[in-house]
Amino acid sequence: MAVTTTSAKALHRRAAGAADHPKPKRRPAFSAAGEVRVKLHRNACGVLLELEDRRPNGPRVVVVAAFTRESSFEDWCTNDPLRFEVPIVHQHVRREAASLWQSEP
Repeated sequence: MAVTTTSAKALHRRAAGAADHPKPKRRPAFSAAGEVRVKLHRNACGVLLELEDRRPNGPRVVVVAAFTRESSFEDWCTNDPLRFEVPIVHQHVRREAASLWQSEP
């Protein structure tokens, strides 16, 4: 049984529907310690979120999620523990996502 991995760029291209779309705007956000990195991308399907959590002397956790509706993104933000761990990053992500939802893909 073969195991395959998919990069975030490939997921973004797949979510956009074709590889010929213009390169998305990347909007990184960092925690004060530089341990959490969040990128938001706007595409024709909605918003793609990439969250990378680097832990000192531990594993690196990467979460990639695609949101097709603003309400589903808001539900995720409401339930995400990031809002307690690094509230400044959480607020930044919500503001950036709100502007992305209003922009054209």
